Parts: sequence; C-alpha cells; structure tokens
Amino acid sequence: MKRCIEIGMRIDADTENDSASTSNYTDSPKDPIMDQFNGSPISMDGNKVNYDPKPLLNVIKENIVKDNTQSMKGTPGVVLSPLQRMSYELTKFLSHRSPDPSNIVVSFEVGVPDNIRFHEDFILRLVRVVTASESFVKIENSQKFEIFRHFWVTFLCVERTYHSITVFGPDETDMRLLLNNMRAIDLGPIFRMHRDNETEQVKLTRPMVERTFRHIVAPMKALQLTIYEISFLALNLLWSLYDVNGITAETHKAAEEILERNSAEMHSYYVYEMKLPNYAARLAAITRLVPAIEALLRCKKDLVIMGKFFDFFEVDFFDCGLLD
Repeated sequence: MKRCIEIGMRIDADTENDSASTSNYTDSPKDPIMDQFNGSPISMDGNKVNYDPKPLLNVIKENIVKDNTQSMKGTPGVVLSPLQRMSYELTKFLSHRSPDPSNIVVSFEVGVPDNIRFHEDFILRLVRVVTASESFVKIENSQKFEIFRHFWVTFLCVERTYHSITVFGPDETDMRLLLNNMRAIDLGPIFRMHRDNETEQVKLTRPMVERTFRHIVAPMKALQLTIYEISFLALNLLWSLYDVNGITAETHKAAEEILERNSAEMHSYYVYEMKLPNYAARLAAITRLVPAIEALLRCKKDLVIMGKFFDFFEVDFFDCGLLD
C-alpha cells in the first residue's frame, strides 16, 4: 500500500509540472469538450436572467457517458486506485485557470454573466474528471447524469472555499469568498450588520450563510487540506448517493466499497506520507464536511429565491435541470 501511495504521489508531482502551463486562463490548451460548446446567449431583463441551459445540458449528457480513463500519462502497467486517480485529475483541475490574486475584484456586485461563464467552464471540466474514473465509467449510463448533477454543485462548494483560502488566507473572521476567478464578494459587512437594519434578502439567507461558514468554511480553514485530502473529500461527495434518485442496488454497493477503500487508503497516506499516526480526529473532521455540504445543498434548493439576490457558491441556472 505504501508503494502504491508513493506511485500515486509521484504521478501527482509530475502532473503539477504538466499543468503549470495550463494555469494561465488565456494560454491554456482547450479541452476537446469545450470545442462542442461556445456558451448560450445571456441577457438581463431587470433582475431576470435570460439564459437557455439546453445546449450546456446536451453537451454534459453527451460527454458524461464517455470513457476518458486512458487519458493519463504515467508508469506503464500501474493501475491507480479511485483515490489516486482522483488526486491526479484534481491536481490538474485545481491548477487550471487558478485565481490570480492581483486580478481579483472584491465588491458587492455579482456580475451574473461572468458567473455563468465560469460555471459553464467549471462543469464541463468536471465532466472530464469524473469520466476519467474507472469506477464511474463502469456504472450504467442511465445513472451517470443524476450522479454528476448532484456532485458538481457539492464539489463547487469545496473548490470555491479551497481557492478562497488560497487567495485570502485562513483567517476565520474573513468572509470574502470567490464567486469566480476574477470576482469575490465580502459577506462580512452584510451579515455583521445590526439585525434591525437587515434587508429581507439578508434575513432569508442568513441561516444558510452562517451554516456555510460555521460548518464548511471555518473547518476547511482550520484543516488546510492537502490535494490528497481534497480528493478524498471529492470521492466521498461523488459516491454519497443517498440523495440521488434512480440509483440501483448494485451501484449503491459499489459506492460503499469505494468509500471503504478510500478510508483504508487514507490510513497509509497519513502514516507513510504525512507521518501522522494520530490522524483519527483530522480524518473525522474531513468526513464531517460531507453531510454539512449535503445539508447546504438541500438548503439551497429551498432558497431558489436567493438567485434574485446574488450567486453564493452556485450559478443562477433557474430550474434548468442542473440541480437534482
């Protein structure tokens, strides 16, 4: 197991070199999936966003059933575990077009068109990540879209928090969050105001914002997760299928086996790579993020009206089929 972890981590290191050239937004080579989609027209009618999600949905559904497991460069004959492969893919994913702190504008304006374009890119690149997973490729095609549309918005929460911490630091009193890679919003002045002065929108969204910072952002800032730990978290979000409809008993069983293997592999990672034999509390804290993020997603579904206020970890695709 130690040897497998070493191989996986070496491949991750090689990927960092490969992805260094793809971190620039304008110079990075275009993923083939992006050639199929140029973005739907966006227009604003007052507070209403006019956006047709069907072209995006069609590209997702067409590509989510593809097999990209052979796209990795690595040692011939080496078969990576689901966790190692996810680590490889997310190393590339997170370094691609990573935010440049010098270009980020912090304001109270959301910039809906820019957010939609960011989320289009995010979703389509994430399709590539999941279709590089042998475990995902093996499940019935009819289940893949349902699993993906539950996964993308939960992982978006992790990815935006991770990059926000990278850009703004781990201070738990800092309530700045990246909306996209060019714009951030500071929720501190809004949610620290006296409650007598709150707008109806703030009153409506306050419970979700407080839950987000208390149960997701603050723990992630305290933990300072490594890429391997983020990969563990991502796999747990991908294969936590309790809230996903239309999943067969066979797929549920496969998901449980993957989650059990993930936990076993983390033992080797902590003992041999991190030199952290007393890791139980840390792993438990990471695992607790999964139900917290799931609860946040359910809360978002109950607050569709929030889209009239501002994007918070999510693009305003109103009733477009991208949320389960």
